[in-house]
Amino acid sequence: MRLAHAHLNVLGWVGLAVVGTQFTLWPTVLRTRMVAGVERAVRWSLATMVVGLAATTVGLLGQVRVVALAGLAGYAAGLAVALGPFLRTMLRRRPHTAASWMLGAGLGWLAFSVVVDLVALAGSPQVVDLDQRIDRLVPAVVVGFALQVLTGALTYLLPVVVGRGPYGNRKLTGGAEGSLAAACGRRQRRRGAAGGRVVGRLGSPRRLVAGCSRARRVRAACRGRAGLAAVEDAGPADPVG
Repeated sequence: MRLAHAHLNVLGWVGLAVVGTQFTLWPTVLRTRMVAGVERAVRWSLATMVVGLAATTVGLLGQVRVVALAGLAGYAAGLAVALGPFLRTMLRRRPHTAASWMLGAGLGWLAFSVVVDLVALAGSPQVVDLDQRIDRLVPAVVVGFALQVLTGALTYLLPVVVGRGPYGNRKLTGGAEGSLAAACGRRQRRRGAAGGRVVGRLGSPRRLVAGCSRARRVRAACRGRAGLAAVEDAGPADPVG
């Protein structure tokens, strides 16, 4: 029951909604036109994903591994069809904003999670064994997929709704992206400050290099003195008659 509920929520409630939205949202975020063949991809991909998710749910509820595996493979095939227009649109216009990068990364994490789930189910002797195998997928699904897609969509949509015109849209978009960049910058500065404290304890790079050079000279002088002392202890050499 727990596995079926998790798959219905992640792959159904969240996954189908995100995949169905990206057909129109992704070209809009990239500010380009939809590629040819989107209508056919929508019909085939969503239908295949719904049928595959239904079979996966039935197989997980009934503990029938073959049915669940076939359903999950069908879901993955439908997702691959949906990602076709997504990739072709990205080749036409590369991601250039924070919203586009987060949406692209989120869909990438969804595809990765589905593949890992499929491999884990194929490698499980029984359906129950899948429960322990997919525990590691929770951070990837929550942070990598759901949180990035939600943040990316809000970063683009909120300025459009609240901006009231092109100028306000650009201003709010720049502010949102600046806030995200500042948050990432603060995290990097905290890491850099921690590294700076370590370096401060050790000394500046110039002092470290000078200290290493002095240490090498001291070792060389010690070896020279040790050799000279050994020669003096040996005494004069015997004359050769």
